[in-house]
Amino acid sequence: MSSSSQVRLAYIEETAYGETPGAGNFDVIRLNNETLSGTPSLNTSNEVRSDRQPTGQNLVGLDAAGNVTGNLAPTKWVTDFIEAALYDTWNAAVTTGSMSLDITTSGTKLTRASGSFVTDGFAVGDLIQLSGFTNSANNSYVYVSAVAALELTIVGASLVDESGGGDEEAKRHKYVEIGSDETSFSIAKSFLDLTSKGISYRGVKVDSMTVDLQARQDGTIAFGLAAGGADPYDPATDITDSRTVNAAGTEQALSGSANVGLIVVDGAAVGYCVGGFNLQLNNNHTARQCIGQLPPSGQDEGEAAVQVSLNAYLTDANFDLHTAKTDGSTIEIVFPIVTTGGEGYAFSVAAFKPSMADAQSGGKNQQVMLPISGVGEPTATRNALRVYHITQA
Repeated sequence: MSSSSQVRLAYIEETAYGETPGAGNFDVIRLNNETLSGTPSLNTSNEVRSDRQPTGQNLVGLDAAGNVTGNLAPTKWVTDFIEAALYDTWNAAVTTGSMSLDITTSGTKLTRASGSFVTDGFAVGDLIQLSGFTNSANNSYVYVSAVAALELTIVGASLVDESGGGDEEAKRHKYVEIGSDETSFSIAKSFLDLTSKGISYRGVKVDSMTVDLQARQDGTIAFGLAAGGADPYDPATDITDSRTVNAAGTEQALSGSANVGLIVVDGAAVGYCVGGFNLQLNNNHTARQCIGQLPPSGQDEGEAAVQVSLNAYLTDANFDLHTAKTDGSTIEIVFPIVTTGGEGYAFSVAAFKPSMADAQSGGKNQQVMLPISGVGEPTATRNALRVYHITQA
């Protein structure tokens, strides 16, 4: 009898779709649960038999798909699968380097005496990290709402004016956004308490990604996967022979209560209580079915559909979002979740039109909530969805 604690998923990026590389190491997926499975398509003939016996079924196809859910943690497998989900490669970070930076105008401006924020590569909508300031409140994450050569207009949670001493730095961490760079994986499911038993999934693409953060809970991330085939295999010869399966990382899960600081909604730092955040990306893959083979020959991506929601407690500060809903205005959300050591992610939806229900009474002794939700869309200067990988490395 096999135990779920002895099921190991390990992956390797493919260089050719549907082909497991002959060399290279696998990395373990830290999972809460998984539903990867190969499912046969069987066809029952319409042939009529005089003895009333069924004609049997023919195997006409094989589909492999499923979900993998794990804790949202700044670990390698999550970073790799986010990259694949957005069909992009990580864009390099940009930084001012150590220099003299001033925070002015009641914490709304970041200024420099020389050089250029524009030349450095900063842009409207960026989430940047400030460091090196004497006042610890200024060593935080801020949102950029306007850019000039010597000045950034910024939004932060608790910034105070401070003159720079020469050791300050502004950094936009690396990011991915919706693109067209295809990534596929081979995933090996090993049943470690059985004798050399496993299932191999090839041509695995990330069809969907769901990020869920709730107060007083660990964050989770789920990836819906669509594969090009599934076959039983012998782990002793197909995986561990002449290669290494790298151990899973030990990074702590990110918490919705302990690791979220700045939240920006519609260009302003949120000063009200948010009970939960949910983000969904669907790549709308379609399997390519060809005569002469049972599994699909490929998985073709469609529109990258983005949905986002915040479950906020109703206050004066967010009541005006009802107006944004009724007049069709777009708002944006920037949502970072980072450990005290500075490792994590930030999710940025450039624009969406709120489509939530009006705030309602839930009955006796109930708090009134505002479920802010909508469908992400691009702007003239921004992609519909961007994910930052925040790291101090």
